[in-house]
Amino acid sequence: MQTITTLTQYVRTSDTLARPGDDEFVVMLNSLGSGQTAAAQHAHTVTAKILMGTASRPYSQRME
Repeated sequence: MQTITTLTQYVRTSDTLARPGDDEFVVMLNSLGSGQTAAAQHAHTVTAKILMGTASRPYSQRME
């Protein structure tokens, strides 16, 4: 739950977050742009924000 809560900070409400497994997360980005270059740039920007934002945060090791 902690990771999904964190991921919601980096995506729009129109995007989709899912957790198909214990350590697996899926981010589906909607409306990335009209062209392939714009879509790739938007996806890269979101990915960089997620990686930089989550890598620097402490996470609890507690099992729920």
